[in-house]
Amino acid sequence: MKIGIIGAGPAGLSLARLLNESGFQVTVYEVQSELAVKPCGWGFPHISGEDSSLLKPFIKDLEDSIVWEYSGYRVYLDGSLLFENKKRKVLGYIIDKKLFLKKLSEGIDLRLRSRARHVSENMIEANGLRTKYDVVVNAGGFYNQKKDLEKIPAIQYHLEGSFEEPEIPELYFDSNLVGYTWFFPENKRRARIGIGGYASVGILEEMLRKLIISKNQFRNSLIIRREGAYVTVNGIDHDLVKDKDPYHIGEALGAVMPATGEGIRPSIYTSIALYKSLKSGTDYLSELKKLDIFNAIDLQKKILDIEIKIDPNLRKQFLMKTPEDLLIKISLGMITKKDLLSLAIRRESLKILLESFADKFTK
Repeated sequence: MKIGIIGAGPAGLSLARLLNESGFQVTVYEVQSELAVKPCGWGFPHISGEDSSLLKPFIKDLEDSIVWEYSGYRVYLDGSLLFENKKRKVLGYIIDKKLFLKKLSEGIDLRLRSRARHVSENMIEANGLRTKYDVVVNAGGFYNQKKDLEKIPAIQYHLEGSFEEPEIPELYFDSNLVGYTWFFPENKRRARIGIGGYASVGILEEMLRKLIISKNQFRNSLIIRREGAYVTVNGIDHDLVKDKDPYHIGEALGAVMPATGEGIRPSIYTSIALYKSLKSGTDYLSELKKLDIFNAIDLQKKILDIEIKIDPNLRKQFLMKTPEDLLIKISLGMITKKDLLSLAIRRESLKILLESFADKFTK
């Protein structure tokens, strides 16, 4: 079977790897002249549970691409420390995304500098030439979404300074923002600090700069690079899953954790689901629904929608009343329906949820 894939990000190249190793004839088109041009998408949670088995074909490449690992966290709300844990097991990593993608592309017919588009009937046009395939896959990410999926802006600074506890990432929540600020050290001298949420780029940048000024380790650091991108927070689009000409995977499908922006792992999972579908002739949506992460994305979106509806005071109460372990599971994209139910039946949380929808019930 001859398969054409548009986009050489984590989704496109992980699918190409799986198909290529199973004897499919695969060509991957990438518009950029190099891999990993998009600035975000460098975080990966600790591999365990479902991840350990499903990600087996990629684990070595992921491990070889690890730049730094995290073994604790601090969570702030409106400037005050909410949670701190310095003794927890490894929670996640920063990976060298360019190295990871390069490893995935080994042995693949990868065509860089190829402005490709799906024309019709499994046809790809690239650099003026048209090629017919048995299957065409859209893995073009944010810039190649067929529908106008919901997105928010994100801004990130690369810092150079002195960071005493580089193994401890920090998250900052502001009750006036549906979103959050992150601080992820890469080592003792370099770190990334950024913000994403439902606000304008100007407001987000102002909030980020205020945080930097407020803390010595940030204020005394040098900003060596500024970057930004829009992040899809729509969740997986069920209509796009039904498309077969082309198929959609990764961020082109909306496969990003809506509340945290994590994209590499969800993208790889959509590739695994489509690979199983193509290889076995099963339904793509059915394969996606078998994956825990499919439900986790949906649940994160539901939580995000609740946060959008409630006012800042209720939002603050909601964050304060959410148990620490559950907040971490939400952040890592490992929340289940059972977890959400346990949150809903807590008296404090239920009161907040009822108050948040009071207007709807009384109209």
